[in-house]
Amino acid sequence: MKNLITSSVFYRHRHVIGLFVAAIFLYYFIVFGFARIPVGLSELEITSATLSGNFSFPGSIVDLPYHALQWLSIQIFTLSTFAIRLPSIILAIASGLLIIATVRSLFRTNVAIITGFVVASSVFFLDIARTGAPMSMMIFLGILAIFAISKYMAGEKAKTLWQIILVLALTLGVYSPLGIYLFIAYILAAVLHPRARLAVRGFKVLQFIIAGVVGGLLLLPLVLAIISDPAILFTLLGANGFALSAQQILTNLGALVSFHSTAVFGLVTPLISFAELAIVTIGIVRLIRDRHSARSYLILCITGLTLLLAILNNSQTYIFFVPVIFLIAIGIQTLIEGWYSLFPFNPYARLFGLVPLTILIGGLVITNHDRYIDANLYDSNVVYGRSLDFELIKKAVNKHSGHTVDLVVGRDERDFYKLLEREYGNLKVTEAIGKRADTIILTRQTFSLRSGQAPTSVITNSNSKDNIAAKVYEKK
Repeated sequence: MKNLITSSVFYRHRHVIGLFVAAIFLYYFIVFGFARIPVGLSELEITSATLSGNFSFPGSIVDLPYHALQWLSIQIFTLSTFAIRLPSIILAIASGLLIIATVRSLFRTNVAIITGFVVASSVFFLDIARTGAPMSMMIFLGILAIFAISKYMAGEKAKTLWQIILVLALTLGVYSPLGIYLFIAYILAAVLHPRARLAVRGFKVLQFIIAGVVGGLLLLPLVLAIISDPAILFTLLGANGFALSAQQILTNLGALVSFHSTAVFGLVTPLISFAELAIVTIGIVRLIRDRHSARSYLILCITGLTLLLAILNNSQTYIFFVPVIFLIAIGIQTLIEGWYSLFPFNPYARLFGLVPLTILIGGLVITNHDRYIDANLYDSNVVYGRSLDFELIKKAVNKHSGHTVDLVVGRDERDFYKLLEREYGNLKVTEAIGKRADTIILTRQTFSLRSGQAPTSVITNSNSKDNIAAKVYEKK
């Protein structure tokens, strides 16, 4: 019976099949119902699109790599929810594949497959993937750096290439708020662990020169921007967002793990479910037990530093996602090895052990999937954190394509809606009501400009506490 199982095509190619299925599920989780979930744009997305669409120096220097991608997306597809979120979708798919590849490099293929299922379905990952804001770039670069380190430490060929990729990931990551701390975590791991120090000492002079030149060129725009506006440095260090009270710290902890769902900066919280927390806890215990390995040093440094940052700065909580991935992988590996150690010579018992593990992982995946959908469709804290106003106003402009249209907006939303002028030749975005336009559309912030006159029609938004999104006035 054992020979029959091991000689079957499915058994011999089980890892290839598993990796393929994990990749398919990764793609599904990221793109399912993309046009429907989440509904509307969050403040994070509107701010990001405004900075990207009105690309400038040094105004768009913070999160520059993401803004460059989003600017390109807006130029190609015009200003739309799809264009705003497309960079995050692409980066999320790339990150998911990198996660599987990195976990496979550091652990085993079966652990990589299971980790891929868990991470791809997590609310944490789905939120980052479907939000058109720079968070996804930070996650991608963090995982890319660990992947490059794992390949270099494993003695892979083309070491210079992996060094350049590592430098690219680390230096581009510095453009993100708190990204410098991830850079510090990698440096700490390299300095503290003997094997890592040996690997660094093994660098050739030419490799150091290449790394220095590449890193210097990439950081040059950032250095010039900081010289021009020193406040950028404080933004990158997260100095303005750190919590200074016990109550705020508890709130930040609740955003990571709690019993109650809510929304923080447009993201569904808690970011980690209790089932995931159990696996993460197992991973932390195993990591501490095996703390002498270079892998453990690296993950422990990242975990300690990013957890502290996530607790102290809730606007950058997503930075903790990078170590969570690998803690989940270690926890899963520990569960598998624990079961196998009970029956080292009994293949049937090992096979039977897959049943409870499959139930655990399957239940976790389904629960995460349902929690994300339910929160975005039915949780008022989440739903009201995103606005449909932009899409509704854009439809109204389309409807009046044969007329001149004045879109009257508030001062803080002017730069965002100005981007629509590139798409519509008949549209003028202004802060004051003109007299020449055939149609005038007032956004929420400008209703008072014609408070005494009845509009021709109103645009309603069912996703908002105030259902009126805009008022339309037409010449008779």
